[in-house]
Amino acid sequence: NAEYLGEIKAWMQEYGLACSDCSDKDSLVQFCIKNAKATPKAVRPKVPAGKTFWDAWADNAKEICDAQVAKTGAGEEGAKVCDAIRLATDSFFLQKGKQVAGKLKKKPEALLKTSYSEIYYDATRRIITRLTKHCLSSGNIKSCQSSSAVQTLMEKEKVAGAPFVMYMTNIGIENTNPMYDILKDKQGLDHDEL
Repeated sequence: NAEYLGEIKAWMQEYGLACSDCSDKDSLVQFCIKNAKATPKAVRPKVPAGKTFWDAWADNAKEICDAQVAKTGAGEEGAKVCDAIRLATDSFFLQKGKQVAGKLKKKPEALLKTSYSEIYYDATRRIITRLTKHCLSSGNIKSCQSSSAVQTLMEKEKVAGAPFVMYMTNIGIENTNPMYDILKDKQGLDHDEL
């Protein structure tokens, strides 16, 4: 079984994964199952050149939302929600990003670089996905066509599993623990997103 262990180690390295809690075979197997849908490091996007922290993530939010609209068939109403999510993400990441960076005596570009590193990138996409699914649900699709309503959801952390304010603080101080918590929380996700 040493052959398989070598393959597992190579897979973990390719995907940028590390398991400090894998002390036995069972915990290693559970870790591998949990990370089966991980994105290889080689295909993770690079930090976008010439974009600000807020522009980059507003574009990502729109792309995540557009994909969800295509998947659910939310049509024109869904497209309006995606535009609102893009604007709200741009505004929230601009305001909170500058605020956090200023308090930490960092430049907002540092937040962009951190947000594109492995765990932060996946956690950011996860909370945006949760926001998108919340907004595209039948009970929220009308109210989420307003960017100010979407931004209020982000600021007040009204969407389960999408703690945007906490996320922003922790991306600034480069604390990975809450990012792992975001990724461990499977609330509101489809099987293919786990």
